[in-house]
Amino acid sequence: MALTLMALLLLAAAILTVGGVRGRVPASALIRRIGYGLTVGLVIVTAPRAFEDLGASAGYVLAIPVLLIMALAFADMSQRHVRLITAVVAMALLVWALLLALSVGLAFLPSVLLLLTSVGLEAQRVPRSELTGHRHG
Repeated sequence: MALTLMALLLLAAAILTVGGVRGRVPASALIRRIGYGLTVGLVIVTAPRAFEDLGASAGYVLAIPVLLIMALAFADMSQRHVRLITAVVAMALLVWALLLALSVGLAFLPSVLLLLTSVGLEAQRVPRSELTGHRHG
């Protein structure tokens, strides 16, 4: 539970510091942050069922999504390789959700969809010259 509390504090710090206080937030960042909150919220909501189904190992099962979201929040705060890390976290969370599909895993699929949507929106914002490496002018 301490890990979840730490993740909630980190999430609040990320939302407050990464462009949300001063200026406009791109849609991709907003959707990514909703994905953070949804994932952490799902961990909290599914914890009783996970402990009922899995016993003491539920702590490990629920720690993986929290650790993935914490890594994404650190990337978001540093503004380095956010799109890449978001894609990796989304794929890892998808694999984790499918591995735990018989227990609480499928609850994390909406978070995966939000994170992948964020990656797609972020890809649309990158200028074509930045993707190909060609400079015009």
